[in-house]
Amino acid sequence: MNRAYIRLASGYVLLIGVVFLILGIYLVQRISDAQHDAWIDEQRSSTEMLGSALAPATRAGDFELLQDQIDQLGNSGQVAVVAPDGSLLAGEPVRNPDNLSSEPDIDTALAGQSGTATFTDPSQGQTAQSFTEPIVAGSTLYGAVVRTIPASDAPGTWTPLVQLTVLLLVVCAAGIAAVSAFMPRIITHPMAELTSVARRVAHGDLDARADTDTWDELAELAAAFNEMTGELRDQVQAIDFERARLEAILEHLNDGILIVNPRGAVTLINRAAEGLLAVDRQRALIRTYAEVVRDHELVGLIRNCHRIYDPELPLPSRFIELGRPRRAVQAFAYPISQGDNQLVIVILRDITELRKTETVRRDFVANVSHDLRTPIASLKALVDTLLAGALEDETVARDFLSRMEVEVDDLARLVEELLELSRAESRRIELHQIPADIGNLLRRVAARLRPHAEPKTITLQISVPDDLPRGFIDPERIEQVLVNLLHNAIKFSPESSEIRLGARLDEDDIEISVSDSGPGIPPDELDRVFERFYKTEKSRSDTGSGLGLAIARHLVQLHGGRIWAESEPRGGTSFRLTIPITPDDYQSPE
Repeated sequence: MNRAYIRLASGYVLLIGVVFLILGIYLVQRISDAQHDAWIDEQRSSTEMLGSALAPATRAGDFELLQDQIDQLGNSGQVAVVAPDGSLLAGEPVRNPDNLSSEPDIDTALAGQSGTATFTDPSQGQTAQSFTEPIVAGSTLYGAVVRTIPASDAPGTWTPLVQLTVLLLVVCAAGIAAVSAFMPRIITHPMAELTSVARRVAHGDLDARADTDTWDELAELAAAFNEMTGELRDQVQAIDFERARLEAILEHLNDGILIVNPRGAVTLINRAAEGLLAVDRQRALIRTYAEVVRDHELVGLIRNCHRIYDPELPLPSRFIELGRPRRAVQAFAYPISQGDNQLVIVILRDITELRKTETVRRDFVANVSHDLRTPIASLKALVDTLLAGALEDETVARDFLSRMEVEVDDLARLVEELLELSRAESRRIELHQIPADIGNLLRRVAARLRPHAEPKTITLQISVPDDLPRGFIDPERIEQVLVNLLHNAIKFSPESSEIRLGARLDEDDIEISVSDSGPGIPPDELDRVFERFYKTEKSRSDTGSGLGLAIARHLVQLHGGRIWAESEPRGGTSFRLTIPITPDDYQSPE
């Protein structure tokens, strides 16, 4: 803005200087001309007065008196009196005295008019000015007076009046130039402030505002600038909000997202993609996509997406495995245009759980089909046998009907367990939690299953501290879990062994355990025993459905607890579960 001020001020000062220079030259010339004209008029008047003074002697023809009068004039210049015939009467002519009438100014005077002439004095070699006036009395011309003055006696150009005029012009020009130099600041200062505010806005300070307290045009400009800045701030805030929302969406998407620029560099990678590709985000943003994905199928998909992409068809995809441990991923890639650039958006969808679900679904269908097919096949065989004639034999018929009843009971139990598992997995089981004595609960469970343990002479040992707090549980559901655990323990325990049922305080929970002396569970199967339909190798021949532990896990989780198994081969198995303690502020419903 200083440059603009200097240009404006310099322009004003230069313009004023030129104007005053022209004006000064004009005034000096006019004053000089006026002073010279006044001097000419003054000399003419003096010459006319001189002619009047010399007229008496000239009329009288007293040339000696005339010469004396001329000699007494002093500083009146060189004076000569010329007769009407052009001859010299008195004085000392500057020019040729033999032919004075040939001079235009003298000839004019002898004709009865005033004359003047400028010529070069041959004796002095300088310019001289002559003034001539006729000497008349009445209507008679007695001659002419010629007065010659050196041109140097004329007033020069640099007279005091001219000097004063020039001085006044210089003072006025300087004053006006100073004012003119200040005047641009009225414009440039608000413009400088507006420029400063514009720079602040350019650097991100969208709350900066220009001062509108200035003269009209700049005030309108400042107001328009402030309005524009306000609109810009609103738009930037809206863009920032949308960008933040988009970033939040991208960051929390379960699908991995990568954006690849035309040079093959990764310009965006979200948290999900960072995890699937097992890369550091900051390092990924300075690498090419081939270095980041490290999978030839995905690299080929990204490289060829421009060629194989068709908006009328589903997105091209590849099924790949990424990371450690390996994750099943469905990868999509499609190009988008951004001006002249072609970007590639890569979507990595983790389908590991989906594949697990599909596997579970297939296993579930296979297991249910198997568990349904076996009793149905038995029922079909029994019915066919009865229809073939066994119905006539009452003893055989009763035996077949009893066996059919067993198969039907197995089917009913399987269906009930499937329904129970479905309700537990969908959390549609309503718990009725109340304070319950865990010792009494364990003794009740042991009493229910003791008849199953006695044929194998299995001892049921219960260990519960006297000061154990009450558990906050649904007694019916936890009893269902414990019955299942104890039933399994009896089933797999050897004869004349011991099964231990215990409970203890574990920080803020109560831990219940059911431990047997059976063959144990291999370590690689401990986490799978709670899967539905899963059976260990030693229980493959068992007629159970394999749903009991899956149901037990969901029931314990509904209470906010957890259940797990601990075992060593041939060292027995312990199933443990935690349940909450009755809260201190619990109030029994009336």
